[in-house]
Amino acid sequence: MATIIKSKIESYHVQPNGIMKLSSLLKLFQKAACLDLANFNISDYDLRDNNMAFVLVKYSVHIIKEIKLDEEIVIKTYPRQVRGAAFIRDFIAEINGEIHRNITSPYEFE
Repeated sequence: MATIIKSKIESYHVQPNGIMKLSSLLKLFQKAACLDLANFNISDYDLRDNNMAFVLVKYSVHIIKEIKLDEEIVIKTYPRQVRGAAFIRDFIAEINGEIHRNITSPYEFE
């Protein structure tokens, strides 16, 4: 089951040319991942209190279309698979039902 968040792209999300910064997109993906974790009654604070964390190891970004200032974006995330201590998660960024970004990232539990 996917976790979904919606956000409007504000001026602080974009570069001077009006195109969304990758760092802003990754922050929205992280927010969605934290909400997904909450579905299991766990928060990142619970993990920190126990000296644990999910660590983003790497990610691959597939850019289909640019995301621009003032657009309404829908972020979807869902777990894909578990490989040992690595948890593979997919993220999709959509605007008007059209996919603009697709990111796959393995997180490791430490």
